[in-house]
Amino acid sequence: MEFNANRVDEANAVITATVAKEMIEANLDKVAKQASKTMNIQGFRKGKAPVHMIKQMHGDKIKQDIIYDIINHTLNHAVNDHKLKVVGHPEVEIKDAEDDTLEYNIEAKLSIRPEPKIESYTGLTLDVEVMPKDEKALDLAKEKFLRNFANFEKSESEELTEADVANINFTASEGDKVVIASSKANEILRFNNRNLPEEFYTNLVGAKSGDSFKFTAVATPAQFNAITEEQTLEFSGVVNSVFKLRVPELNEQFIIDNKVADSLEAFEKLLANKVETERDNYLRSRKEEILLENIVNNNKFEIPQALIDESIRGYLVEAGYMKPDQDLTREFLPQAREMFGQIGEKRARIGVVLDQIIAQESFSTSKEVAEEWVAFLVNKDGSEKEQAEELAYYRKYYGLESEFEHSVFYINKIRMVQNLIERNTLKVVELDPNKEKTAK
Repeated sequence: MEFNANRVDEANAVITATVAKEMIEANLDKVAKQASKTMNIQGFRKGKAPVHMIKQMHGDKIKQDIIYDIINHTLNHAVNDHKLKVVGHPEVEIKDAEDDTLEYNIEAKLSIRPEPKIESYTGLTLDVEVMPKDEKALDLAKEKFLRNFANFEKSESEELTEADVANINFTASEGDKVVIASSKANEILRFNNRNLPEEFYTNLVGAKSGDSFKFTAVATPAQFNAITEEQTLEFSGVVNSVFKLRVPELNEQFIIDNKVADSLEAFEKLLANKVETERDNYLRSRKEEILLENIVNNNKFEIPQALIDESIRGYLVEAGYMKPDQDLTREFLPQAREMFGQIGEKRARIGVVLDQIIAQESFSTSKEVAEEWVAFLVNKDGSEKEQAEELAYYRKYYGLESEFEHSVFYINKIRMVQNLIERNTLKVVELDPNKEKTAK
């Protein structure tokens, strides 16, 4: 058996091979003889059917299996010999050879992970546009925190606001014909889940328990299963009850009673640190985004669709849309490419760039360095118990307990991004929220 490997470009390769008849036939006899020991053939005891009958009945299937075994062996041999980093599955084509001395010509098209030389990735000076710091961020954080302890209380006399919830009954009519009726005795109206026509949310603000309402609105099939197309309908109904959102008052006693902190002052300090940390994380994320985007734009290279698909799958797993052991099905793949193609290509290019910089600089992380790096991630403002728990979480998450040889590649990328930020000048520029950003 002979094979040739040809690197078409930095993202594709083709492997061709010819397989002799003698190899197929020799393997056919061998596999058929082995299969005869376990096959049940009518008229023969198990394992006693003659080899020629096995070949007569199952020869085509056995021959196909042999060919694909040879293809797999050939591809593995060629990939290892030429040190090809294959992504995805090969496209294999098998043709009958014109020469009678040969059985098959095999051609396999492979997608290859590109390995371009990355340049222009240090000494850069870039503006990083960010949203200005929100002076009300601490107040918003307090409000968000208190909502965790809030509850709804039924009110007979207070008006409905966008923070509240209401139970309503309604019908929707077209002339004298009722088209839609409440699917439940009490339909729940929530302002943070606008699943009804917008007029419900604009007209019912200020309503009280027992108030009736009537208005015209456009209804869609997404809102109501009873219709198949958009319709302008007249809605009428009654507010059965209003439930007011009761948010507790933030004071010393509340903090102590709920064991949030030792004092109101201590809590406000913790919350202020959290707000600052979130701001720092946002700035770091923007720096990473702008820097990596610039490096990718400075280095053009071909990238195979298979690598983009792999990146799309990784994104969907991280986002919780897929399980880690799931693959993109043939049926879902076109839709996934349409919806997440740009994200997938961006992530794939960034991955290639970081891998190549790491390889060019022989950058590596020892387990000792990884331990120091993980310890640095722990929030030093927490209690000893909280710090210990956070450290244990990070050690497990980054594979320091059992799978370091696998997770080190991920750690290398994170550390390399931090390294690149330090080796470039990234100027934070706060956008003016009152000024429209002009296109460049």
